[in-house]
Amino acid sequence: ARKKEAVHDILSLGYNVLFSDTDVAMIRDPLPYMLWENVDYVHSLNYMCKVDEKWDFHKSKVEGNTGFYFVRSNNNTIQLWANAYAAAPKYPRLDDQAVFWKVIRTSIIPPVLPLGLCRHFNTPSDLQLKPMKDTSDRYLVSCMIDTCVFSSGMISRMYEPEFTYETLLSNLKLLNETICTLHANYISGNEKKMARMKEYGFWLAKQHPGTTQYTEECDNYIPYELMPKSPK
Repeated sequence: ARKKEAVHDILSLGYNVLFSDTDVAMIRDPLPYMLWENVDYVHSLNYMCKVDEKWDFHKSKVEGNTGFYFVRSNNNTIQLWANAYAAAPKYPRLDDQAVFWKVIRTSIIPPVLPLGLCRHFNTPSDLQLKPMKDTSDRYLVSCMIDTCVFSSGMISRMYEPEFTYETLLSNLKLLNETICTLHANYISGNEKKMARMKEYGFWLAKQHPGTTQYTEECDNYIPYELMPKSPK
């Protein structure tokens, strides 16, 4: 719930937010995939990489992943994040992601307009909705990003061969794409996450022997300006 409170407070100051959990490896610049005209909330999915992805915002058991997303600051998003934070005490057995998706899927104020896969949104006629005055202001518009380019759980080996890094690479090749972010979810515990990310070369920071302090060797990090450019 504290993560939702922090994002709400930043949105309230008028800033847009690119949120990332600490177990997300960012391989390429994600913003070209996440900045869409008139879209307020761009989210990843808590689901394995599949070439023929079909997901229903309201009906699918799979939730959006709150570990990596982009949200614009406006009255609708500020209200929704406030609602999600306020709802947390009502569901003490649910984690923050389950609470958030329970809130967004049933939200009335603000009403949510899911586009499915991300694309530019201009008018409600795109979705065969009844016209409403000031539609872009009345709805909170959301869309999902690709489950292979923005990978969740694909190094967990929770199910084999579905949840494996090899399957991820194979599906990306079919899509003619490459990884943008990789989320080490479905792995319990920081040490296990770290070990698995090291195994695949996604953990760059090194620790001083016998301590919990990390080194600051420049060759462990890629300056943002030197990151490979994403396709337009």
